[in-house]
Amino acid sequence: MAIALKLSDELVEIAKPHAAAKHRSVPKQIEHWARFGKAVEENPDMPVEFIQDTLLAVEEAKAGQLIRVTPTFDRAAKKLHTRDKKVLDDAVREIAAKPDIGVVKKGDLAGVYVHKFKINKQEVLLSYQYMQSEVVLLSLGSHENFYRNLKR
Repeated sequence: MAIALKLSDELVEIAKPHAAAKHRSVPKQIEHWARFGKAVEENPDMPVEFIQDTLLAVEEAKAGQLIRVTPTFDRAAKKLHTRDKKVLDDAVREIAAKPDIGVVKKGDLAGVYVHKFKINKQEVLLSYQYMQSEVVLLSLGSHENFYRNLKR
């Protein structure tokens, strides 16, 4: 049940850029902050990153979008530094929001999309397959031997 609330103009202005960055409306962003704050207060011993990941998974489940990862992708992602994982998370969110953002491959790799982004000024390729309400993250790496390894 929705109810009307009066929020300060200052809070709304603070929420606008965050909402735009996360592709949410301003009310949804403020609701997200409220849920996050509640989760942090209820679980003071849990790491903040774990709470963020859990809330993100709940939001994706509500949106009907399922993101799966292959062991190959998981191994590559685990090797990244924490700050680089945040860039990767942003790239995955972009793919979840707009699955056709990547370049569709042809031939042996038909049905595979490749999204390019930068981590520390180095171009990184992320391959994935998109099927209706599911995105499967296949692999992650630099251009060197990326496509050869992807064919395996």
